[in-house]
Amino acid sequence: KSLVSILIGIAVDKGYIESVHQKVLDYFPDYKLKRNQEQLKDVTIEDFLTMRVPYKFKYEPYTKIWGKCLDWGEPILELVGGKEKIGEHFHYSTVGIQILSNILAKATGKNMKEFATEYLFKPLGIKEVSDAPIHDKKSQDHFYKTRDIRGWAKDPSGNYTTGWGLSITTEEWAKIGLLVLNKGMYNNQRIVSEEYINEMVIERKTTRKKRNQSLFTVTLVFFIAILITPVRIGKICLLIVMSIHHFIMLKKVEIVNE
Repeated sequence: KSLVSILIGIAVDKGYIESVHQKVLDYFPDYKLKRNQEQLKDVTIEDFLTMRVPYKFKYEPYTKIWGKCLDWGEPILELVGGKEKIGEHFHYSTVGIQILSNILAKATGKNMKEFATEYLFKPLGIKEVSDAPIHDKKSQDHFYKTRDIRGWAKDPSGNYTTGWGLSITTEEWAKIGLLVLNKGMYNNQRIVSEEYINEMVIERKTTRKKRNQSLFTVTLVFFIAILITPVRIGKICLLIVMSIHHFIMLKKVEIVNE
C-alpha cells in the first residue's frame, strides 16, 4: 500500500495526475450513482490513500470482488456510500484501494507494474518483477507460504494489486524504505518530491468522539468478562489483553474529519 502511494506521488510529480485531491469519478465519467452514494461525487484519490472512504459494507467483500469479477478495481465504486461522511471513520480496506490501480493505468497509459518499473524499480536498482503465478486459491496460498517466489499479482483484466500480492526481497523493500527516509531521494537522484513524501507520512486524526464510543463499548465488554471469569489467572490475562487492545487503538493513525 505504501508503494502504491509512492507511485501516485510520482504520477502527480510528472503531471499524469492533477493532484491527490482530484475526484475519483473524473476517471470514471460514465459511472451512474446508485442509492446512498452522494458521497462518491466528492471522494478523492487522497481519500482512498488515507483510508477515509465511507463504505456500504461492514466486512471486506473479498469473495464478491476477487472471486467473481474480472476487474477488481472499478466494482469498488458501487461499494462506496452509506450513512457516513467522508473522513468520519478510518476504514482500512485492502479491497477498496484496488481502484488506485485502475486510476494509475487510466492516467498514465501504463499498468502499475510498467509504471513502477520505469519510475521506481529501475532507479532503485530493483530487478525486473515477473507476474505472480496466482490463478486460484491453491496457488494464492502457495504464493503466501513459499519464500523463494518473486512476482506481482494482477486481476484477470490485467490490473496489478495495490494492497497485497507483491513479493520482492527484503533488501529491495529496504531500498524503498530508504527512499522515504531520504525524502524522495536515492543515490543523489530525485525519485519523488520531498513535498509529497512529507504529506504522505504526516499524522492524521479521526473523529475522537466516535473512537471513544467504540473504546467505551470494548471496555465495558472486557470489564464484564473479567467480573464473570472465575479463575484469577484468567482475570489477569483479560486485563492484559484489554490494556494491549486499548494501547493499539489509541496509537492508530487518525484522519481529520473536515
